Amino acid sequence: MTGRMLGNRGTKVLSKGYIQVYDPENAMAYSSGYVPEHRLEMAKFLGRSLLAGENVHHINGVPWDNRLENLELWSTSQPSGQRVVDKVEWAIDLLKTYKPEALASPTEGARNDSA
Repeated sequence: MTGRMLGNRGTKVLSKGYIQVYDPENAMAYSSGYVPEHRLEMAKFLGRSLLAGENVHHINGVPWDNRLENLELWSTSQPSGQRVVDKVEWAIDLLKTYKPEALASPTEGARNDSA
């Protein structure tokens, strides 16, 4: 990868404008020790490393604009089969990962309007 270094911080800008940070101990680091800054920002926001199949999208299309309000987490996962049972299992796994509270019992917190 070619890029220009930004000072002594171990940060470089790639030819297409993506910023990479030298952090060889990071689980998301490439073999070169660099991690794309937008992935670091999203991981910091989530409080965890990105999972396999997760990508970070720049909303405005500017690859060096790594403000959190310009980043979206995208998932490339999809069910391996097209049978309904496979899709349901995949959907449950997706909810467990991204919105576990949506799997709460339908009667949990429900009001009794008949009183």
